Amino acid sequence: MSEYFWPEDQELGERTRQAWSATVETLPVSTRVTGKVIGRQPFGVFIHIDQVPDAVGLVRITALPPEAQLPFRGETVVGEVLWHVDDNYQVIVQPL
Repeated sequence: MSEYFWPEDQELGERTRQAWSATVETLPVSTRVTGKVIGRQPFGVFIHIDQVPDAVGLVRITALPPEAQLPFRGETVVGEVLWHVDDNYQVIVQPL
């Protein structure tokens, strides 16, 4: 079994797209967020953001301290909204 995985929810992408306006409005830059890891790749982890249904955040590995490891499936991440990426409906999250 690989340590890397994509979110298992096949409809998540479409729901995330449909919720994008509400996501951006509810989670402006600098908003504190929490979420559980739903995907893990060499470049970072995807989290389901607790504050907004169907919002997906990305915590990039470059945002972690050098000695830190990527969190695993189901782990909670606390961070702050750094940016919104409109073309793929992702909230970039800076871990705290």
